[in-house]
Amino acid sequence: MTSAVLEAARLGAWATNCVVLGDRERGEAVVVDPGQHGERAVPILLERVGLRAVAILLTHAHLDHLWAAPGLARALDVPVHLHPDDAWLWDTPEAAFGPQGAQLAAGFGFANWDTRDVDLRPLADGQRLDLAGLRLTVHHTPGHTPGHVVFTTDDLTGAPLRLDERPLGAEGSVLLSGDLLFAGSIGRTDLAGGDPAAMTRSLAATMARCADTTLIVPGHGDATTIGEERRTNPFLPR
Repeated sequence: MTSAVLEAARLGAWATNCVVLGDRERGEAVVVDPGQHGERAVPILLERVGLRAVAILLTHAHLDHLWAAPGLARALDVPVHLHPDDAWLWDTPEAAFGPQGAQLAAGFGFANWDTRDVDLRPLADGQRLDLAGLRLTVHHTPGHTPGHVVFTTDDLTGAPLRLDERPLGAEGSVLLSGDLLFAGSIGRTDLAGGDPAAMTRSLAATMARCADTTLIVPGHGDATTIGEERRTNPFLPR
C-alpha cells in the first residue's frame, strides 16, 4: 500500500488549486502554487496530511499562483522552484497585467511584495525532482507564460487524492497542469508574455506524452483525465 498522498484546495479570489503532495512515511511534502491566502491555508493542508513542507514549486509566476510563496518560503524555511523564463514576473508580478498592472493588483489587495531572503531555484525542461519521497518530472510548457511548466509523477497510483475534500482516483500518472490545460478549456494567452503558437505546441506535446488514464489536477477548476479532454475539449489542437 502506498504512503503517498495528495491534498488540494482552492484559494483566493481566483480559486487557484494549491496542491500539497508527499509521502507519509517520510513525513515530507511539496507545495505547488500557493495562491492568495496561502499563508493561512497551506499550514492547514500540511497539518491535515501530517506532513512538513520541503519545497514550494510554481507552475508559473502569475499572481494567483505565487501570491503566498515568499512568505511561506520564509515561514517554512524552504526553497521556491520556478522556471527562469518567468523570473521577470517573480520580480514584478503585476507586470502580467500590462501598464495598469500595479493598479489592478492593488485592487485585489496585493501589496508589499517582498522576495528578500527567498532561496529561488531554477526549473528546467526534463528535470527530475526527487522531493518528499516522490519523483516529479518537469516539462516546460510555454504559452500561458514564457516559463510555464507542468509536473508529472507516477508515484501517486493508489494514493488518497483529494481536491476540496472530494476524493479523486488515479489509475496511473498524475499531471499537475497549472494553467496549461483545464477540464473543457485551456489557458489564456492574452496577458503579457502569452504566446498562442507556443501554447498550441505545448498542448500538443503534453497530449502526446500522456496516457488517457493520466489524472489532471489543473490550476483552476475540477480534476479531469487526458482521455476525457481528448474526447471532449474543443480547444485542443487537432
